[in-house]
Amino acid sequence: MEQGRSKAQIDSNNKMMATFLIAIFVFVVFAFLVSFIKTKNPFILEIQAQIALVKK
Repeated sequence: MEQGRSKAQIDSNNKMMATFLIAIFVFVVFAFLVSFIKTKNPFILEIQAQIALVKK
């Protein structure tokens, strides 16, 4: 499946794919942590409750 590409091109493509997968993984973990902190952190919940009171 090399399709006439040189070893350097294949290695470069593999490195780009690995970097992309790592970036996606980091983004998913970061999004999960932000979501978890927003829903479970009492300090954040208290601030949200105060904002809700101010808006009323």
